[in-house]
Amino acid sequence: IKGWDAETLTGRLENAVGRDLQYIRINGTLVGGLVGVALHAIDAWL
Repeated sequence: IKGWDAETLTGRLENAVGRDLQYIRINGTLVGGLVGVALHAIDAWL
């Protein structure tokens, strides 16, 4: 593993946990959007 460059390491990690990473990205986008909408609503209400 010490001999791997960044590209090899990234490729192997994405192959091993690619589906989980995609799930995390989608969830992060949704949660971030909901928090943004909630903060905007609170700001507009106050």
